[in-house]
Amino acid sequence: MRPRPWMLCACILAALLWQAGCQRIGSVTELQDSVARLERELARSPDADRPAASLRLALALHQLDSAAPDGRSRVPRAAELYRAVARATDDDAGRAVVLGNLGALLLGAEDAEGARAALTESQALCRGLLDGGASRPATLEEQCTGNEFNLAKLLQTLGDAEGAEAVLRSRLLTRAALERTPALYAKAAAALPTYTAADAAAFEEVAGPLGDSSPTRGPLAGLEAYDRAWIHYALFRAHREQGAYERAWRHLEQANSLQDSEDAGDGNLASNLQTLTAVFGGQATGSGPQQAAWRALVRGARGTQDATPIFIVGLPRSGSSLAEAILAAHPQVWGAGEDGALAPLLPDLLAVLQSGDWLRPGSRKVQAIAQQYLDAMRSRVPQSRKNVTHIVDKMLFNSWNLGFISMLFPNACIVHVQRHPADTVLSCFAQSFERRGILWANNLTRIVDQHIQTQRVMALWERVLPPGRVYRLRYEDVVRDGEVASRGLLRACGLAWDPAVLGFHASRGRSVATASALQVRQPLHARAVGAWRRFAPWLAPALRPLRHDIAAYEAAAGLPSGAPLLDDEVWGGGAVQNEQADASAARDEQADASAARDEL
Repeated sequence: MRPRPWMLCACILAALLWQAGCQRIGSVTELQDSVARLERELARSPDADRPAASLRLALALHQLDSAAPDGRSRVPRAAELYRAVARATDDDAGRAVVLGNLGALLLGAEDAEGARAALTESQALCRGLLDGGASRPATLEEQCTGNEFNLAKLLQTLGDAEGAEAVLRSRLLTRAALERTPALYAKAAAALPTYTAADAAAFEEVAGPLGDSSPTRGPLAGLEAYDRAWIHYALFRAHREQGAYERAWRHLEQANSLQDSEDAGDGNLASNLQTLTAVFGGQATGSGPQQAAWRALVRGARGTQDATPIFIVGLPRSGSSLAEAILAAHPQVWGAGEDGALAPLLPDLLAVLQSGDWLRPGSRKVQAIAQQYLDAMRSRVPQSRKNVTHIVDKMLFNSWNLGFISMLFPNACIVHVQRHPADTVLSCFAQSFERRGILWANNLTRIVDQHIQTQRVMALWERVLPPGRVYRLRYEDVVRDGEVASRGLLRACGLAWDPAVLGFHASRGRSVATASALQVRQPLHARAVGAWRRFAPWLAPALRPLRHDIAAYEAAAGLPSGAPLLDDEVWGGGAVQNEQADASAARDEQADASAARDEL
């Protein structure tokens, strides 16, 4: 018996889902197995052993949450266990460590108040023990310093850059801290909001000779490569602020080289794109009844009409946090951050597709899965904001899931954030993502490939989904005229105009835990537009595969051509300028057809 077309599609998509997860499946599976085993051990533990068993399980859940956030679904359980252990222990040093871990967990989960309470209590215990003349175990010293760093990070997520800098400089960037906890010193150096020429000189002395990837002398000699990289990120930023761009670039290359992972692959993007194209694109063009039923499914015939979700998709460092901040400043919107609530539901959706149940008249299984997502997202909204009508999901890699999102939520707003390709590439390379699922960002070639494949998958959705279904928001348009861009964004998401969105930078209602935490606390400015130009001599070779995208983007966004800054030998001279002219002409021809889609 031949498989029916929808069953074949579902099987292919199931294989795609497995393939896409292979990059981290080993470590995540091992952690999941550990959590299951530790849950069984805890259930069997006698009362006397429960604190130790609870701590082991809390640590495993904490680690698993970092490796695979899964909508932060494990955070409540891990927090409950940490708190139980803290209550059960009579040792102040042990309680300080446990509370410090709890604070770090809640900080990562964007629970600012919970993190503040735990970190403050942990720090009070640490200081009391150390200042009281008690013995100073290395773990307690490290915990105390780690608390200081996390408290500074907390201040940053809440927009207090001055307070964060004061903590970093007074507590972590001292000679004593360098000798005691060199890894945290290096990380604190990279976390500074501002740098001086004196900082550059001091950090150069700490780093040692540029290009020495395995120093045998100096304060950082004993550190792992990953930890040593932080001082080079700091030096990149310090030299950049002083205008020493070539020196800054060399340190940035060193930082990325030290943090680059052997496990970092491309996630089989090209293969995944081929599969999505075969399934969604192939079914979109047929004229038979089965193809028509599939197209109706993709366009939401079996989904929910609920318009609560707003999905922001695209590449990191493209203005997504800015878009979310503008939306979240609206009284009817809650920004949930980079949530992972959708991904765990996709296997269930694939099972429904594979079974063919969605073809059965009256089937509500797709709608039920949509409701599970809505329930999960609404549970994350604070009690004081339960009246909101929209919730922003800023999981950027949902750009690969838009076909599924359209099935589930035909009325949900989808925002594709875009930025000049060269600025995006540079910004990804300049930002350490601390191995949180973005392993490709330490290598320029892989970053460029991510850009290419993301553009291609978005082009697929433009063909498959209804016209105007995906709203494109350019970063440059937002910083050029914030009110015009904000009005267009709200209109696209079905929201009434509210001037509060123009004051997004002054909002203190939520923490922002992404790499853009400080930027979204500032009024709109265009200082980051064209930042790549300062590094064009060293960035240009990697950008060559993006020459068409760059020319087209500059024409569409009304930006000056970057071709004159780039090496003729790398770029092929006037070819890029010709491409820009061609793209400009094409834009004029298509302006009327795409007005609804591109209006800001």
